[in-house]
Amino acid sequence: MCFGSPSSDQTICAWRQRSLCKILLTQCPIYFTVTRTSFREKSAWISFVLILIFGGLWLRNVIQVEFFGLRQNPMLQFFGMLAALIAAEVGLHIAIAIQSPHEARTPKDEREKLIDLKASRVGFYVLMVGAWTSIGTLHLPNSNRFLMAQFMMGSIIIAVLTRFATQIALYRRDA
Repeated sequence: MCFGSPSSDQTICAWRQRSLCKILLTQCPIYFTVTRTSFREKSAWISFVLILIFGGLWLRNVIQVEFFGLRQNPMLQFFGMLAALIAAEVGLHIAIAIQSPHEARTPKDEREKLIDLKASRVGFYVLMVGAWTSIGTLHLPNSNRFLMAQFMMGSIIIAVLTRFATQIALYRRDA
């Protein structure tokens, strides 16, 4: 099938198809290759997604308490979400360890240690910006310790998400 005009001349159509992909050695450059993900990358994905869900539920709870005046026990919901996060992390990590037990027991190599260090460095800078911002909330009118604690918790969640996102990006780049 020729891209563009419905010409019946097969030589023009064949020339167009060859000229579209003359740099690439494939017929169609749209296909993506899916590589096998390592145990540590799967672990980073699991932690990233679960902490993203936890952060969204935590933010929903903060908005309900702060803006809508819903006065339930926020700590009870927080500890319930935290227990669910821990149970899901443990369960999913056991599942991926069962899937590839040899890779789960293998110690980290130099590349994985370097990826962890680079991701921790990026996450640390995000955490520091969030910590200084949360200290700055005390200077806002009508602020209290609860607002500062919520800003600190939000900065911790964002820093951890940044760390895992950096890990995933570095694993994908080196794959």
